[in-house]
Amino acid sequence: MNKIEEILIYNLEKDLPINLSTIGGLDGLKESRKDILTSKFLDLVLNIIVDEVELGDREKISFITEFFSDGLKNNLDEITVREAVLTLCNNPEKLSGCFTTLLELLKDQDRNSFLKSQYLLAAFQIATYNKAKKHYLIGYLLEEDELDDQNYFSHYVKILGLSYSFFQDESIFERLTDVMDTSVDDDGLYEVGMGYLGKGISAISHADAYYSFTKAKSYFNKVDSSIHTDAYCIDLILEVLLSYANKSAKEEQIHHTLNKIENTIRLSSGWHRVNASLPWASARNAEIINWYHLVNILKNSMAALDEISWFDPKIVIENYLLRIYNCNRTFLKKDGGAGVDHLIQPLIQMKFNQQETYVYLLDKWISSQPQNELWADAGKLRQDIVDYKRNASLGKDEGTAEEIASTVPFSERIPIERRKQFTEFTKEYMISNFNNTSQNLVEIFEKIVTELQVIQSFKNHEIGSNFRKHLYNTLKFLESRMDATKGNISAVSYLFEKDQKEDALQNDYYIYMGAVPSDGKINIEVNNVAGGRADVVFNHIDHQFVFEVKRELSNSSFENIRKQYLGQASEYQNTGPKLGGLLVLDLTNNKNGIGAIEDNVKLEFIHDPAGKPVRAVLVIKVVGNRTTPSHIKLKEE
Repeated sequence: MNKIEEILIYNLEKDLPINLSTIGGLDGLKESRKDILTSKFLDLVLNIIVDEVELGDREKISFITEFFSDGLKNNLDEITVREAVLTLCNNPEKLSGCFTTLLELLKDQDRNSFLKSQYLLAAFQIATYNKAKKHYLIGYLLEEDELDDQNYFSHYVKILGLSYSFFQDESIFERLTDVMDTSVDDDGLYEVGMGYLGKGISAISHADAYYSFTKAKSYFNKVDSSIHTDAYCIDLILEVLLSYANKSAKEEQIHHTLNKIENTIRLSSGWHRVNASLPWASARNAEIINWYHLVNILKNSMAALDEISWFDPKIVIENYLLRIYNCNRTFLKKDGGAGVDHLIQPLIQMKFNQQETYVYLLDKWISSQPQNELWADAGKLRQDIVDYKRNASLGKDEGTAEEIASTVPFSERIPIERRKQFTEFTKEYMISNFNNTSQNLVEIFEKIVTELQVIQSFKNHEIGSNFRKHLYNTLKFLESRMDATKGNISAVSYLFEKDQKEDALQNDYYIYMGAVPSDGKINIEVNNVAGGRADVVFNHIDHQFVFEVKRELSNSSFENIRKQYLGQASEYQNTGPKLGGLLVLDLTNNKNGIGAIEDNVKLEFIHDPAGKPVRAVLVIKVVGNRTTPSHIKLKEE
């Protein structure tokens, strides 16, 4: 035991104060330098000198930086190193000069995984303070390939995720998702979820926000909730948020979910592998609480939005609606982006559109509260309601200006000076494409178009033109799926298997139709169509067409398809053109052949009481549960 260790032990036993002078000042440190660097009391000594050295004393800062770096190099005691790193993490402004040493130690293959995890934590904490260091840290994170040790891997992906949260460098997130492709590490799954959560918060559109929050939820779902309690909390919160976006939120369900979140938060302050005194750790715990507050307000707002009348509109508007209308800023404390707002705002706009009383009360509030800090938010809400009302009349589900803009024909979005070249291209493209159309398919197309002339909606030039495009492309889809082999086109392998869900056909059709030219926009699983959810929707500026997708296991005759599914398919035409489609995945026994293409297409009509055809549904049978032609045997009478 060296001299300084004896002094420290004596003072600790006697409960005497310990400071730099107790151990002889800097001169005492220099004399016992070698002994202290390998001592189990190294972390205590480092704490003493860091506390007493002023940041402006450059000579002493240089000394303690060198002393600290040598301590990390020479001391291999895990507890000592852990406590020393904690000191560094809490004093990055004084010890940022240790960063180079930390990177060197990370590349030392003789260091065990625990020590390397501590070095990495310290390097990350310095990089969050000293932005000049972040590029070196990112470089290491992207290039590190010694990840076989599971313990170090868990810490590595944790720091990868934290680095993405702090630095917002997309290359970090790409690296994180790459290394997690083949791993089920809970830390990594949690960090990928946090990454998508951040993307959702900063999203600039409803679609981007919904996608990112859905992806985040899928990753949090995979995490062991018994260990990562904050992942469980966020998963529950996103459940509420997404139900709000889907317009399916119910007050009692939110209340039940809130109770589960509250109980979880009460039992655990959130999971972190390191000391909770670290700035980023406490920040994440605070973020969980912010999310909880948001969902709590959402619960109250549901009741407010569903009230027949507001008995105290000032409280409702100020305490609930305006606070959540820009909740990215008010609750999540995020100045950039408005991802959560994009999910929540359409429902509020819809409720106002349904209740003129709400609009009147909001207008009164705006006129009487010009000095209120929420006045600008109220003005934005009022304008958004006007936009929603205008766009909702055009059949837009979300009623946002962004959504309506996306359905403007793509040719109209091209600058005028470049349209000549594009017009020439479209002519050449159409000629080339239609030259490859078989005579048989042309005859089917002509027959259906002739039959459609009795439908009033089809006589409208724009509606008829758009539906003909979807008709032609759907026939081409059917033709390709009847001709394709699973050996050459893996996307059609589901047609050669019996146990398939209808979403296999839905996704195949969606991908195919999304790749062909169209003046509109294609969506799947669209809510609020005839009071339900439509499978595939082709949106145009002032109208839409719905193509429903089903599967049939026992009787694929057109008579049975009409009886079982035509009612639903035609119901989606209630508020739009009386035209639509129905694709049926035929999973009956088709081992004896799939028939001719014309045998798998039929135009069905819905008649009014007088017998006049008033609606039309294009029915397409896509034959599955089939075999290859080489296995077909001719059966003769």
